[in-house]
Amino acid sequence: MGKKIFILTIRFRALNNTIIPPFSAKVSKLIMHKLSLLYKDVMKRNSPFKPVAITPLMYNGRALIKIYNDKNNLTLRVGEEYSFRTTIIAEESIEPSYLFSFEQQRVDGIFKTSILLDSIMLDIKDFANLTLGRPNILKMNFVSPVLLQLPSYGRFKNGRHLLFPLPSIIIRSLLDHWNANCGPDNVIRRSIYLQIYSNYALVEADFNIKPVTVYYDGVRKPRGFIGWVVYEVRARRKKNAYNNLMRLLDYARYVGIGKSRATGFGQIELIPLSV
Repeated sequence: MGKKIFILTIRFRALNNTIIPPFSAKVSKLIMHKLSLLYKDVMKRNSPFKPVAITPLMYNGRALIKIYNDKNNLTLRVGEEYSFRTTIIAEESIEPSYLFSFEQQRVDGIFKTSILLDSIMLDIKDFANLTLGRPNILKMNFVSPVLLQLPSYGRFKNGRHLLFPLPSIIIRSLLDHWNANCGPDNVIRRSIYLQIYSNYALVEADFNIKPVTVYYDGVRKPRGFIGWVVYEVRARRKKNAYNNLMRLLDYARYVGIGKSRATGFGQIELIPLSV
């Protein structure tokens, strides 16, 4: 038995209007805390690459987040449908009841309201089968703010945050997360080479990137970026490197990129195109 990637997509409605935190992934996390024993246990672990990722609440195709200097509160409204996605990496043999309370329809105590679950969808992916195939073009949409950080170097122990999706830093963040959670049979080696290779294999063709500062709580206001980038895919002759690159980019669809993916940052949509 190996590890699998469990992707849960939850849709729900609130029973009354209620103001929610300025970074709505806190609502997503609270719902999962009440409905998944596995999620509760995973979030207690003190590890740098937790086997979990979560999105902010989604409404009409966009993430509900409050940008710095925005004076409006985020509010759940009666009759409107919201959704979010949670990814958890766990052993294949996990009991369904430990993964999620699939029979529960109502959840109370969600920031002064209760919610009714409209639907729960479960998708399961195998590390060994992840790939994007052979696309010519990739469009990466940044659903929630991305926090990319250069590795520590010398006296720069905290690294440096980037406000542009540099492929090598994206791939580094994916490699670290993949190798920490995939199990021994799927570890990707020669990681430094793959990071360098990605800068030549993924060439920016177009982009619309916006730096943003978001309210997370009363103290922390992380700064990252949102928007999208289109990459032209080149350098396919290095077959092993190319295949590993496509595996990692497919993985990014479920776990996101960069820092703080377990709290709702760095979630993406990836659209492969052939022209």
